[in-house]
Amino acid sequence: MDALSVVSIGKDVKLDPISLLLKLQTIKGVYRNGMVGDKGKPRHAFEIAMELMKQNRIQAEALVTYKFRLEDYRRMIAVNMNKGRHKAIKTIVAFQD
Repeated sequence: MDALSVVSIGKDVKLDPISLLLKLQTIKGVYRNGMVGDKGKPRHAFEIAMELMKQNRIQAEALVTYKFRLEDYRRMIAVNMNKGRHKAIKTIVAFQD
């Protein structure tokens, strides 16, 4: 069974899960990534990653190989199911106001 992972969403998100549920998809949610040791103190990995990006020590934008509109979710799922063929590293949904 295939799964859709929703990671690190902290505000209201509008997602109609009906089409996913009708296809018996599994939706998994994760808020942040968990605690890691940093200089002897526990910190969230997400917090450390954000600091590294602010310091320009990580260029996360270079990891994003595909940006999709929410309406193109079927194509996004197809790309994610065949990342090797599409040479996809990270795919994101770009929400526009």
